[in-house]
Amino acid sequence: MIKSMSSPDKLTRIFAMVETFNDKGAAKGGRGSKAKRYRRMAQVHERTAAQSQSVEAREMELRLAQAYRALADNEDWLDGKTEPTSVP
Repeated sequence: MIKSMSSPDKLTRIFAMVETFNDKGAAKGGRGSKAKRYRRMAQVHERTAAQSQSVEAREMELRLAQAYRALADNEDWLDGKTEPTSVP
């Protein structure tokens, strides 16, 4: 079972996420800003992982960070900025 974060930790994470999605690039729209927001979310989850006290919480946060980085890479590919790394 994953230990729950204390209230200050939850609030810090929530405010970081809100700030990430309210950045100026998001208001302009476009896929470039979406990839940027995904990378920022990955950073938020990496910072949260570094502060996590339980192994389970740390692993979950690192998986979330990895998922957000994959989403950012996909957005870059959709914009034609990168080539696909593998084709199924």
